[in-house]
Amino acid sequence: LNPEIRRIVAAARDVWTRRLIDHSRANSLLFYRDLKVGTLDLTAEMEAVGRLLAGDKLTVESLASVGWYAKSPDPVVRARAEVEARQKVRSSLVALQRKALSNLEEKGIETLHLALGMATWAAADGGRPYDAPVLLLPARIEARGRAGDTLRLAVAGEPQINPVLVYVLEEDYAVRIASSVLSECGGEDESGQWRIDPDGVFARIERAATSVREFKVMRRVILANFQFAKMAMVEDLKRNGESITSSAIVAAVAGHSLSRQKLAAAANDIEPVQLDERPASDDYLVLDADSTQQRAIMLVGKGQNGVVQGPPGTGKSQTISNLIAQSVAEGRRVLFVAEKRAAL
Repeated sequence: LNPEIRRIVAAARDVWTRRLIDHSRANSLLFYRDLKVGTLDLTAEMEAVGRLLAGDKLTVESLASVGWYAKSPDPVVRARAEVEARQKVRSSLVALQRKALSNLEEKGIETLHLALGMATWAAADGGRPYDAPVLLLPARIEARGRAGDTLRLAVAGEPQINPVLVYVLEEDYAVRIASSVLSECGGEDESGQWRIDPDGVFARIERAATSVREFKVMRRVILANFQFAKMAMVEDLKRNGESITSSAIVAAVAGHSLSRQKLAAAANDIEPVQLDERPASDDYLVLDADSTQQRAIMLVGKGQNGVVQGPPGTGKSQTISNLIAQSVAEGRRVLFVAEKRAAL
């Protein structure tokens, strides 16, 4: 491959990766911030956390134990504090469940996780320090009972180290977290339940990151919604560099001028009058289409790459549906992908 193309695509990959990772303070996987109802802090409930890690399903009452209640000698005050604590836990679980369900329905991703440990260290810009979850365990909130008012929290999968934390430490600080950390500090027991030693994981990460200024792992446990679906794209960019670089389209998008010129030279165009001359028997459109939509469909049929743009309500989805039908009728295979489930 042309060395110039390699250089341009490699530089573009770095930019794309950083954009996907999102190093800004809006990324909760690097700069976590407690939400009023979108966070359930279980740091003070280590007995309950231990039961969760052991595979138990916990009710609101189990999550709002005596550690949350006022220690007043007055039984009325204690009872009132207990009710308030349970209401707080319930409202947090309901809010978390709704957000998780919304993410699943709209984007098809599971975002509810139990986070163990918060890695914190000084930011280079002098602003708010990093506050990144360390261990992430998929979680599930079940609604039971006739009215669905009995909520139960459970761990729903194996733990993983925050992939954004691992990436940032390696790329920005040359600190590599060994992939064997989890297997060294956990594994399946005789019943098939995954067991993990969080303190063992934290200790290994702290030892690896001794060169990072003010790095330490705070012993916190929180339940929240975390999104890191874009990490799959980051891994694709890292692992498939050769095939990505060999694509003329990727080279053009990356900014290689000659690749752009070649793609532009190979472009076709269709005049509206040519659409009128096309036999109706050659069209397999399943929805209405005007001349601009037909032109886009015909250009794709001629091997043209393209982007279909237009304001809402102008028929982009109709065009995609027609394009799929036309392509299948002409013997092509079609892969349609979308970030949101509504589009699918």
